[in-house]
Amino acid sequence: MREQVISAIDNFELNLGVSGAEWVDRPDHTWVAFDNGDVALFEPRGAGVYEGHLLFVSKGREAIENAKIAFQNMLDRECVRTLIGLVPDARRAAKLVVRWAGGKSAGIRDTAFGPCELFVISKGS
Repeated sequence: MREQVISAIDNFELNLGVSGAEWVDRPDHTWVAFDNGDVALFEPRGAGVYEGHLLFVSKGREAIENAKIAFQNMLDRECVRTLIGLVPDARRAAKLVVRWAGGKSAGIRDTAFGPCELFVISKGS
């Protein structure tokens, strides 16, 4: 699975120069990989807060179900209380997957990469 995660990162269309091998080798980074090639990445952003990135090849119901599994996998960890994610505003399908998997919109944020919608999932919500 490690090689699958590295490949997913290295080949992701929105990769900003991040090395998959370097990302995976960071002990504080976590991932959930699926047999169909979907990969969910999580990295700490502060006390109990993890930022997620979905590098999915699936679409529709399969993507939603895999996102739910990945989110729950993280929320089941004692050290995690909140998941956040920024989705480019133009990526409507990706925003729908996150929303249908349980993400709550916290509005549009201007970022260095353009407008993104911030999604939040908190433990117990």
